[in-house]
Amino acid sequence: MIRAFSWLDKKPPTPSLKAWLADPAIGNNATLRLVAGLVFLHENDFNEALKYTNAGGTMELHALNVQIFIKMHRSDYAERQLRIMQQMDEDHTLTQLANAWLDLAVGGSKIQEAYLIFQDLSERYQSTSLLLNGKAVCCMHMGNFELDIQIFLQVLTHNKHIQLIQN
Repeated sequence: MIRAFSWLDKKPPTPSLKAWLADPAIGNNATLRLVAGLVFLHENDFNEALKYTNAGGTMELHALNVQIFIKMHRSDYAERQLRIMQQMDEDHTLTQLANAWLDLAVGGSKIQEAYLIFQDLSERYQSTSLLLNGKAVCCMHMGNFELDIQIFLQVLTHNKHIQLIQN
């Protein structure tokens, strides 16, 4: 298993990935395009990532586009992708997460909205490290360090979300 992911320490196998994407039989597969987008995003090659994800088609691809545009500091394009997601399904979990990510990136009064989204998702589903981390970041931005510490202690108490500590 470790050997299967040994490429993570080195340069990813992008030539093979590009060959698969160029193959007309499988190149349009949404899962393959999603994996390609993730690999190129990991390499900070935003143009190459968008080349395969920008056609969209699935909520996952649109959510990845939101992440890419946020990382590029292009909240205007991220907002366009979010609007497409909202038209597809406004209540979808990925739409809500993408909305919270964008609100965090925009900042200002949007931070409170992001916090409420993370809070709502935490109440609907089991709190995950992603949701707790999002809530904690919102609290830091709002200057509410007491609540931030409470969230951090919640993570330590349950010891299920150790990833938060690393973030």
